[in-house]
Amino acid sequence: MACECTRPLTSRSPLREGKYLLLWPPMLHTAQKIRNAANQLGLTVKDAADQTCVVVEFLTGTTRETLLRRLTHLLTEEELDATQALLSSSVSLSISDVPRVRSLRRLIAAFEHQWFERVIREGQLTSAFQPIVQAGSHQVVGHEALLRARLPNGEEISAA
Repeated sequence: MACECTRPLTSRSPLREGKYLLLWPPMLHTAQKIRNAANQLGLTVKDAADQTCVVVEFLTGTTRETLLRRLTHLLTEEELDATQALLSSSVSLSISDVPRVRSLRRLIAAFEHQWFERVIREGQLTSAFQPIVQAGSHQVVGHEALLRARLPNGEEISAA
């Protein structure tokens, strides 16, 4: 069995281009908060036949990210953890979709950090060594390794 660390980072991403966000909230109250947030953005919201799944249809990636940001503020910590989510190109699920279902909190975190995955995938990381200088004697007493990301135009992304 191969070590988990040898698998490419990009294959583990929960994000796929998807037109639908399928959500399984833990309570009716949570489902209503999700519906209201989506409706306020003018998104199409449907309930699955069994009433356990809320389906949000997106027209653009921007509205998807706006909804996810809004849900971060509207839902409680418990609701974010308990609501299961899947970004999909279809409202019909197959058995292969099951491993991609995750908590809404994890899906939101993946969206917030996808830029870092792109930086790694595109090889936009650079390293440098910086001397550590003793204040009184001005002697170099060591070095620290720095890792920085660069934009495609060569501009360095600030560590701050």
